[in-house]
Formats: sequence, C-alpha cells, structure tokens
Amino acid sequence: AMWIVQVLVLPIYVIIANKFSKATAYRIGAGIWFIAVISLINLTPENATAFTVAFHFGLVGVGLSACYVMPIAMLSFVTEVDTLMTCKRRTGIYAGGMSFARKLSQGLFILPGIGLLLSVIGYKKDAIVQPAETLFYLHWVFILLPLLFIAIGFLFSLKFALNRRNFHILQKEVLRLENGEISESQCHTTRDLCRLVTGKSYKALIDTWREFYAKNR
Repeated sequence: AMWIVQVLVLPIYVIIANKFSKATAYRIGAGIWFIAVISLINLTPENATAFTVAFHFGLVGVGLSACYVMPIAMLSFVTEVDTLMTCKRRTGIYAGGMSFARKLSQGLFILPGIGLLLSVIGYKKDAIVQPAETLFYLHWVFILLPLLFIAIGFLFSLKFALNRRNFHILQKEVLRLENGEISESQCHTTRDLCRLVTGKSYKALIDTWREFYAKNR
C-alpha cells in the first residue's frame, strides 16, 4: 500500500513544486509523514487488521513520496549554485556523490545500525515470541527515530531559498558569466539572490569568475 500510494500522489507534489517550490513540496510531504508516523502509536497487535495497516502505511506513503523524490529534483538547483561559486559544471560529480552517499549510508550505517539497535533492546532472532519489554522498545524506537530524522530534514529545508521563479534568475546569471560577461550585474534582485544562495558577497563571486578567466586564457 505504501509504495502504490507514493506513486499515485507524486503528480500532486510535482504540481506543488512547479507552482511554489520543491522545498515547499518537501515540507508538505514531511509534515504528512510526521503525522502518519505519530498515528502509528495507535496501531497495536490487538487492533491491527489488513485495512488499518494498509491505511496507516498508505498515509506514510503520501508523505514519503515527496521526501524521497524532491531532494533528487533539487539537485539541478544545487549544481547551478555550485557553478556560480566554482566556475565549473560538476553535475555528474553531484549525481554520483548523492547516489554513493545513499548506498554508503544504507550499507554502513542504517542496516548495521538496525542490527545493533535490535540487540541492545533484547531482540532474539530465534524466538517465536519476543519479550514484552522488547516489543515495547521496538515500537517506540521505530516511531521516535523516524520523527527525529523527519524533523531534521524539515529544518534543513527551511534554508532552501530557491524556487521556480528565482531559479531562472540564477540560471540566467550563471549563463551570462559562462559566456564571458564578467561585469557586475546592476540588478539588485540578482545580486541579492546570489548572495543569499551562496553565503558570499556578489563582488566576491564576480572576482572568482574574473580570476578563473584570467587563469584560463
């Protein structure tokens, strides 16, 4: 149910991302995911049926859809900012780095971490029925940890300033610089946006491009 719902609601998030921003779509998904995980508190072996399990995890899928896709979709925005700062196109490096980081986190941290966590709370892999204390800790671990990481992701998304409108402004400025026009822009919106997304003064960015062209002539 969770995977099916993720696919079904994805077009809705695409519309939200195009109308507002990818960060907005991500935050909406994270909020729904957060609420869905909290709702799992009420799901117990006593009231669990095929319908209630499908409903709760379908709700998780509604939120997870945006949180899975939007960070990948933001990659083009990030690489444009990197080009502005470094004078180099490194899209492939970022795409490869993102894929590598995901596999590394799964292989070195998530899967071993889950195994370690299960051993700490007293999970017995050969037991037919787990002790009540183990089930209690297991229930809360798989609720509180996701809530923590969802909250962290939400807070980081608040710092993502790019949207569809100002991305075109940034893209136009980067294209201008790549074409060798290294004079300072007189547009205050462009200057403020470049400073906002890079954390550097606009003059420092232009000086970086001038040094780049001076070395590569």
